[in-house]
Amino acid sequence: MVRRALKSISLAACAKVTNTSLEAAGSHYRSLESLSLDSGFIHDKGVLAVAQGCPQLVLSFYYINVTDAIFLQESVCYWKGNKRLKSLTLNDCTFLSDRGLEAVAVGCAGLTHLEVNGCHNIGTYGLESIARSCTYLHYLVLYF
Repeated sequence: MVRRALKSISLAACAKVTNTSLEAAGSHYRSLESLSLDSGFIHDKGVLAVAQGCPQLVLSFYYINVTDAIFLQESVCYWKGNKRLKSLTLNDCTFLSDRGLEAVAVGCAGLTHLEVNGCHNIGTYGLESIARSCTYLHYLVLYF
């Protein structure tokens, strides 16, 4: 039996890494604790595949094409009541809005670390949601 103990994946500017690649990672490496994605070639489908298959504690998204839909989908229990997600970084995720950030705040109230940078569709309402729901937050970085 092969032990799949990979703990961290960090992908940056990998044009050949697609949603299909992330689906494979999600199904084979369920011990992941950290996922960092920096690629405009990755969309909702790939992120969902990893999120559903792995109990990450740290997620970092840079320049990826995720939308509010990944946080709002009823079928994705990862975001609903997830007490394990402690750290989330969202950098230049231009398709995310207040609705997506609200869904994260309500579903992942155990966040202790949140960075939002260059996500120009996130504003006051999204940040108010974080303030209301994420009572364990120790580290907050906002750059708009």
